[in-house]
Amino acid sequence: MKASFFKSIRAWLLFLALLSMLPPMGIYIYSAWNSLDHDLEESQNDLRRVLQGFAFEHESGVTATRQFLITLSRLPDVQNLNTLATDKILRDLLKRNPLYANIFILDAEGMFISSAEPFTPVSLKKRKYFQDVLKAMDFSAGEYAVGVALKRPVFHFAYPISDGRGRFKGVVAVAVDLSRSGQRLSMAKLPEGSSFSLTDHRGVALYRYPDGEQYIGKADDPERMKNMSAQSEEGIFAALGLDRTRRYYAYKRFRLTETSPVYLYMRVGIPEEKVLANAKRTLTISAVLFGLALFISLFSSWLIAKSVIVKKLRRLVETANRLGQGDLAMRTGLLHGKDDLGELAQSFDAMAGRLEAKEREERRSREAAERLAEEMSVIAEIGRLIGSTLVIEEVYDRFAAEARKLIPFDRLNVNLTDYQENAVTIAYVSGTEIPHRRAGDSFSLAGSVNETFQHRRTGLIIDPEEARAVSERNVHLFSSVRAGMRSLMSVPLISKDEVIGVLHFRSKEANSYTEADLRLAERIGSQIAGAIANARLFADLRKTEKSLRESEREIRLLIDNAPDAVFIQVGGCFTYLNQKAVQFFGAKSAEDLLGRPIIDRYHPDDRETLRERLRLLNEERKPVPTMEQKYLKLDGSVIDVEVSAVPITFENSDASLSFVRDITDRKRMEEEIREMSFRDQLTELYNRRGFITLAEQQLRAANRAQRSMLLTFIDCDGLKWINDTFGHEEGDRALIDTAHVLRQTFREADIVARLGGDEFAVLSIDAAEDRHPEELLKRLAQNIHAFNATDARRYRLSMSWGTVVYDPHAPLSLDELMSAADELMYAQKKEKSARKM
Repeated sequence: MKASFFKSIRAWLLFLALLSMLPPMGIYIYSAWNSLDHDLEESQNDLRRVLQGFAFEHESGVTATRQFLITLSRLPDVQNLNTLATDKILRDLLKRNPLYANIFILDAEGMFISSAEPFTPVSLKKRKYFQDVLKAMDFSAGEYAVGVALKRPVFHFAYPISDGRGRFKGVVAVAVDLSRSGQRLSMAKLPEGSSFSLTDHRGVALYRYPDGEQYIGKADDPERMKNMSAQSEEGIFAALGLDRTRRYYAYKRFRLTETSPVYLYMRVGIPEEKVLANAKRTLTISAVLFGLALFISLFSSWLIAKSVIVKKLRRLVETANRLGQGDLAMRTGLLHGKDDLGELAQSFDAMAGRLEAKEREERRSREAAERLAEEMSVIAEIGRLIGSTLVIEEVYDRFAAEARKLIPFDRLNVNLTDYQENAVTIAYVSGTEIPHRRAGDSFSLAGSVNETFQHRRTGLIIDPEEARAVSERNVHLFSSVRAGMRSLMSVPLISKDEVIGVLHFRSKEANSYTEADLRLAERIGSQIAGAIANARLFADLRKTEKSLRESEREIRLLIDNAPDAVFIQVGGCFTYLNQKAVQFFGAKSAEDLLGRPIIDRYHPDDRETLRERLRLLNEERKPVPTMEQKYLKLDGSVIDVEVSAVPITFENSDASLSFVRDITDRKRMEEEIREMSFRDQLTELYNRRGFITLAEQQLRAANRAQRSMLLTFIDCDGLKWINDTFGHEEGDRALIDTAHVLRQTFREADIVARLGGDEFAVLSIDAAEDRHPEELLKRLAQNIHAFNATDARRYRLSMSWGTVVYDPHAPLSLDELMSAADELMYAQKKEKSARKM
């Protein structure tokens, strides 16, 4: 049900409308919360004002009591402790002051000697108010107690009696009836369910409203006493009352002086529901209004979606589906107006155009990568084939089959040069037969292509227009031209810096060969040239093996003239080395190596392989196949080599003859091929794969060195328009021009790449520290302007860019940097578009 609901565009629009109500809902919740806080604060302020009113009445009564007792203590009869007179005075004063339950006098020993109420003499020396008067000789307050004369709970205030000389004579005190003490306070100002209480310094209840009688004299709730004792002199806290009703309580502590102990706690409580009543009412009204607004918004969204948006969105959905099915030429067909859907359709069509261009570019890059992989595989296979034998004629056919996978030809032939005979011999032919140009045929060196390569070390391509003219200068080419060959490519076979022959490719198709084909042919030629040279040497060795047994001088002569390093081992030790081998191992002379184990010159990783090869040579007397290994020079440096070996007899001992070829150049060529897989074939900048690989390396290095860098994301503006208006060939030219301007702007050390389509990226090393980003981008803008001013094109080159700085103190990943720069670039592009409108 849920999934089917969200399949409807209108349902999604309703959902978006609902989401759009979230900010107002947040404002509503925030306002309601503020209202709740405000109402709570107002209620707490009201509660404080009520408490302050009660406190004022209490403090006024205490002040009046103090003045009353001071005045009474100064009467002569009181100072003289004239009990007959004081009894009458105290009874009269009690009638006039209904606030008090009794007025009485204690002598200096604390004995009850005079009272407004009938009494029995008793000592009250241990009462708190008497002890406080003795200590401070000042006005004091008591605590909860049962009156001696009244026989009911009272609270006392007392003042010392002194004679004219200041000698302590006793105490005059009043007893406040606790059952009536709170009745004089106006409880009508409190809301229903409120409470009021007075508690002495020990936490004993003096008065409570309502139900005061049953709580007077009992200990107050410890938690509430803790709240009133631990906080400030007055404050507010929330707690459960004795009736399990949650209230907000305002309290105040009373002292007779600022430094004296607390003698009384006053507390006023209002039910929480009364405090929050206004807030709840406001929340209810707001919720109803918000719900009504939500309904109106959703209903309006439904109508608008049904009448205005759905048709266009369905067209966009249909286009998206077609694009998803691979129809990258599909477009929305909607007007690109200034309304949102028009801009969306424009962006959608632009995206489809970029996808189409990107897919075309990815296909081109994929084909190039596959081509490179095939080239590496074929070149490796050719190397394996020609290295697997010392009889080159055995592998010519398989060599030609592998070469055809890389370079198309109708005829391939290997021509070897004999400078002593001044002749050229066709060693091998594959493909179209040409009279007098078959395998084994010979012809004069003079006037041949082989003669051309006596002083030339690079290959050449002869196109159809030049073929006839060239054949007039090189008469031996005429037979190829007459046989219908319209594309001719030749590369020299070089060994020991001497051209030993030429590898020819011929095709009946015009313009069959390119510079890339020529580079491949040269790599193939360098491999087969070494194989031919070793094969010649091996053939010579085979022919002279019998005579070598009789005359070691001849074998030494052949070895010394070998194009590669050659050495002989007997029993696993060097027995003879040619000068090339001496130089190869970095020795000053052969004596530095003779008699030493050859295993010392092998890399540790290859020594197990060496033992097996020596076993085959020395024990089974079998040749070992050519393989790649690592040798160690005398100085410890490592070199890559290709080694082949055959068993021989030397100085009447079983030995082996090893041919060692330095393959450093081949390894370098393989690395160059790998490097080509990182390059964009059109602009020759790094492609996406190369950029990401190198940029990740630089980010790790920058993080270690705590170095800033600059990432710039660049888009070639209007590429789709150029493609649509002038054709894709002109669009490719615009991309090449963009790459040219970027190379002019950024340093050679910076990583400049085309990521695909019209997107470029530059990682500027140290640019954030050496140069301000603004200056760099200003230079880019100047170079674009200069290019447009000097190069006549049917369009103006334009770029948009976004730049971010990599901060090693707050590092981001490469994906995060590219996303941030991409957003800034599209913001600039959108701003340009807005200015044009």
